[in-house]
Amino acid sequence: VPQQTFIEVQALLELSPNKYVYEILEDLVDEYVQSHIANNPEWSRAYQASLERIRMTDARKRNL
Repeated sequence: VPQQTFIEVQALLELSPNKYVYEILEDLVDEYVQSHIANNPEWSRAYQASLERIRMTDARKRNL
């Protein structure tokens, strides 16, 4: 993570009610996804396909 991005995330963490970085990331990802879904339904399908592919890959790795 670039230093400037790390600093910005730390500042967000200090100002937010969230206690952990992953909570802020979850909020930011959700906001990003929702804005893209609203503007481009095709992006939504591609995103869902990517999620499923990554979940399947993760499940296979766990079963090794």
